[in-house]
Amino acid sequence: MKQQTPGPQPGNHTVEMPTTHEQIRQALLELEQMTAPPDTLEKRDYYGRVLWGIINDSFMYTLSPADLSLYQNAPVHLDNFKDPRNAPYMRILHALGEFVCERCIEHGDAKLSLCGQVSWLKFHWELRDPDLMEAYLNAAAQHSKIQSGRGHLEVAADRYKSARDLCGPQMEVMIKRFRAASRRRPPTNADFAAFFEKEFLENATDFQNLRGDAHKITVYVKNHPDQSFAVDVFNGRIEAEGFLMGMMARGSGLSLRSVQRKVRVARAGGAPATK
Repeated sequence: MKQQTPGPQPGNHTVEMPTTHEQIRQALLELEQMTAPPDTLEKRDYYGRVLWGIINDSFMYTLSPADLSLYQNAPVHLDNFKDPRNAPYMRILHALGEFVCERCIEHGDAKLSLCGQVSWLKFHWELRDPDLMEAYLNAAAQHSKIQSGRGHLEVAADRYKSARDLCGPQMEVMIKRFRAASRRRPPTNADFAAFFEKEFLENATDFQNLRGDAHKITVYVKNHPDQSFAVDVFNGRIEAEGFLMGMMARGSGLSLRSVQRKVRVARAGGAPATK
């Protein structure tokens, strides 16, 4: 889907963009393993557009039909951000900013800065939304601490509750379908990831609460260090809640036991412990 955030779009492209799921997965894997900036402007543009495509699609999944239509059709009078007619669009733009800040904890500023749209947003925040700029910089610092082993991701109690109450039932449906479709032979992690991609593509309306993290889920499954992960899910040793808790642990830098403890506290209505 086409991105409509105001601001400059990337210029002329000499590098062909990926079109198949396998090409996109490969580009994202290269991004995740990147420890230095791309050595040409063409490659920088290439990886930036791949990453923004994933982030933008995930954000659009979170919008209502009315907000999605507004997001895809920016007001013609957007040059004046203080124009009252722009208020509905500015609300969506602010929500996009919050979404990008969350993704910054996952990807980091160095990689997000490859996206021309993120650079535009940072200019926008610097001039008009210092709170979002501060949130983004804090997210970038948190990503760096997690990557260097000096910190972990703090997640609010309601996010843990959301993972169980909103995402859990839909993950149960996904896993049941996976088991039904994998009866012929023991599945591999790649099989599991491909199944997720197919379901998100063909039956997206069945997984409204999971779609925003569709890419994160498939990458988690495909790159899981335990090669028997898919088999464990297939055989019932890992159920939906265990799947979600494991993914949250991987993304936060916490141990699975710590995440499980936080979830218990969140269910009880209290604030999760910090460790």
